[in-house]
Order: sequence, then structure tokens, then C-alpha cells
Amino acid sequence: LYLSFRDHCPPPLLPILPLPPLTTTTTTRPNSPPQMAEGRDLCCIVNCALCDCYSLLILDTVSLAKYRGKKGHVALEKFYATHQQKESKGARVKFLSCPFCQELCSGSGFQSWARGGADAVLSPCKVMVFGGDTLIPLYVNMGTPGGKPKWKLVCGLGPSTIELHRSKSGRLYKPSLKQAGIEDTRIFAPPDGTSAHDLTYIAETLFKVLHTVDCNTDPNQLYKLAFDKKPLFAHWSEVGELFESSLYS
Repeated sequence: LYLSFRDHCPPPLLPILPLPPLTTTTTTRPNSPPQMAEGRDLCCIVNCALCDCYSLLILDTVSLAKYRGKKGHVALEKFYATHQQKESKGARVKFLSCPFCQELCSGSGFQSWARGGADAVLSPCKVMVFGGDTLIPLYVNMGTPGGKPKWKLVCGLGPSTIELHRSKSGRLYKPSLKQAGIEDTRIFAPPDGTSAHDLTYIAETLFKVLHTVDCNTDPNQLYKLAFDKKPLFAHWSEVGELFESSLYS
């Protein structure tokens, strides 16, 4: 009832393999807002454990003008399905430059942070699937070039449309995810007395913990705990000691 399914994507040609370990994206810049000059961005949805915001992760670009007619339509569906299968077999938790975390840890708006040239903090982000599906849903901006983005589902099971937050950072407007059963639309706000430096410490500590080879606690359990306690920024006082002890013991 609340999810749309684009059944034009063919079934996976290969079995879904066990998920590999955590991967790290070492970009120091945020995922760019959609640019339409060369093509339209093909994206999936990711959720940050630190701030619990949802954002778009750009996977590729697609020029819809190249896929005309019946043969073009078939080729486009194959293009979508190939990306869906590839990304669904990849790591489901990635360290990315979450747009809202950049705002929180820099103490400034996203656009100001982006213009300032500061390095990004890297946040654990989970690639989202919906409705019990194992394949990630893919989205393309179908809006008019230069106009308001109109992100629509093109492959998989997920919200039929999604909206961007007005910060123009790639962060999603949370209420647009209600159709997928995500009812908690609250936005994390730092408690009184919590500084941007404090939040940066949490982000950097978590990154170090999950990439420490000799960690005494199973890293898989630690990142599961991080998502169970999201937004981790708000619950660090409850679980921070466990992460810190895993790093320094």
C-alpha cells in the first residue's frame, strides 16, 4: 500500500552474496546536488547512524536522451538492473560524508561548510532497502533541468518519490519517507552544552573504532550497536564508553 514496485527490472542474474566487511569512502567533499548538464544522477538512499538523517548517494549518471524507442527502453532497464545488482552485492554500511554531520561538526550551514574547503568527517551510513527486499531501490531526478528536483523510483521497491531538504545538501526531507514506514521525522538537535568539537570527537572516535584491526569487540556488533542507538550523537553518553574502551584497551 505504501511502497511502489517497478517490476520492469529483471530479476537478478546472480545470487545475492554475503555482505562484505565495512568499506570506507575517502572523499573529503560531500555528494553533490544533482547537476543535469551532462546527465541525470542515479542514486540510492543512505541513512546515517550518527545523526539519523537520510541522504542520496550518487552511483552514476544516465543520459535519458540516449535511450529512445523500444530498444532504448530495454537498454535503459538493463542499465538500471545492472547497477541494482552490483550495488546490492556491495557493502551495506559505508563511511560517507553525511551532509547533516558536516553542518553539525562544522557549526555552520552546509553551503558555508562546502565553500570553506574544510575536510569532511566520515559517518557510517547504511544503504537502505524497504519492504523486506534484498535489492536496493534506485532513483533518478526526472525534474526539468534547472528546476525543482523530482526524484522518482526507477528500479526496485521503495518510496515512489522522495524530496530533498531545503538545505540543498543532498539530505532528504524526512516526511517524504513516511510512505516507506519511516515515521520518526525528528531532526537531531545537539543538547545544550554540546559543541561542534564534541560531535567531531564522536564521529572521529567511531571511525577509528570500526577500523581498528585489534579491536577487542567484534566490529560487526559495534556498528550494529551504532545503528540500534541512532542518532548516536544523542546516545553517546550511553554507549560511548564501550566504543572508547574498544579503541584504547
